[in-house]
Amino acid sequence: MPMMYILAIIFFTGSYINYKWLFFTWYRKSHGFNEDVALYSLGFLKWALLFHLGMGMMMYTNKRLLTPDGYNPGQHYRPKGEEVGSFFSRRFDNSYNFLVMIIVLIVIFCYLFWKTIIKGTLYIL
Repeated sequence: MPMMYILAIIFFTGSYINYKWLFFTWYRKSHGFNEDVALYSLGFLKWALLFHLGMGMMMYTNKRLLTPDGYNPGQHYRPKGEEVGSFFSRRFDNSYNFLVMIIVLIVIFCYLFWKTIIKGTLYIL
């Protein structure tokens, strides 16, 4: 065990000298750490907004989270014999849920219209 103290002193001293040398000679030059990082991350924010709108729509139209008046648990669970493809017809069966879906689709459409038609036309001019 006493030998471990000597080995620890040698290891930590060598590591300290090595890290100090690397810090002053090698790590002082940063490659690729400029405005490209911010522009690259802005590209992901557009997809994050689309994902956030989609998840918000699913949260607001979930009958177990925001229960409307007259809700009973039988409306949530799929009755026997109902086909699997009726997910959207069950989720958007009342006017509030349908309104949320329409608003989200209008926001997505306006964004896509702005990015493709309006900005594309202004870029050409």
